Amino acid sequence: NRVVSHYCRDILQQLPRAGIIEPRLRSLFLINSSQLPDRHAVSKHLGISSSTLNRRLKKNGRTYWQLKKDFRLDLAKQYLDSRHMTQKQISHALGFASPSAFCRAFKDWTGQTPGEYRHGRTSRPAGGAAD
Repeated sequence: NRVVSHYCRDILQQLPRAGIIEPRLRSLFLINSSQLPDRHAVSKHLGISSSTLNRRLKKNGRTYWQLKKDFRLDLAKQYLDSRHMTQKQISHALGFASPSAFCRAFKDWTGQTPGEYRHGRTSRPAGGAAD
């Protein structure tokens, strides 16, 4: 886990300081995926004020909350697709209080439980998406 964190920090340092906020935030989230930082901690890390962060995100039609939700959903889907982790492990890795909290959030986001999502991904024909 330290190797991944170190790698993510290196990538984060290589990203441009100005302009591209969302990739920098996602990289920062990767470093802290089990306990995503709040907006104030991120602002401090990026060297900008919270209001500047909000303004830059709003310019792209996004909010900090949406970015956090999208990041967690993307990572949850990757974990579910890989089939290397249980739902309990995924819940913990994403910082949810319990597996049931993760299941409720995932269903709110996708309309499916994590189990339904995983089953649907494995029952598709090889080589592509469902029609």
